[in-house]
Amino acid sequence: MNSVKEKIINSAFDIFMDKGYVETTVSQISREAGVAYGTVYFHFRKGKDDVLLKIFTFVMEEFYQVLDQEFQVQTVQQNKEIIYGQMMSSFEIVDKNRRIMQVVWEAKGKSEIVYHTLHQLKERFIYRIAEDLKYNRENGLTASKDDLLNARALMHMIWGFIWEYTLSEQFKANEIANAITTIYMEGVYS
Repeated sequence: MNSVKEKIINSAFDIFMDKGYVETTVSQISREAGVAYGTVYFHFRKGKDDVLLKIFTFVMEEFYQVLDQEFQVQTVQQNKEIIYGQMMSSFEIVDKNRRIMQVVWEAKGKSEIVYHTLHQLKERFIYRIAEDLKYNRENGLTASKDDLLNARALMHMIWGFIWEYTLSEQFKANEIANAITTIYMEGVYS
């Protein structure tokens, strides 16, 4: 990545963290980065939305690493342990990136591109869960027939909890991970 682009990203990160999405402007980003206003748009065509999504890409990659772990379980208990572990890893990512995720949540309601990116992220997770459910069904671990529908239902629950945890610390990560794992296991494996 070139140094001008890095300066823009680093400056934008600091401003987003301090001011949130709505209060951050391209003028502030350019001033903080020490570049011309147009330079921000040269590197990020959609302005602050593109810069925010570039920053959030690093967080999304962490989630993808958790989600894309290949696992071929032999028992229901192994699957339960993996699901719980994935949930805890997801909440650790939130803990580490809580403020930028709060900014992205704020932007979701104001920016079509941010909303669309979050939707794509959720869809990718849904299809990955469906693959796992299919594997489990084909290996006799579940009797579930509609892998995609079940994956969608599970992901909506997980997605809701991840964002609730991001925005409020009402529940502890391990409590949510236990609840999700229990519902996941009892809903799919019983």
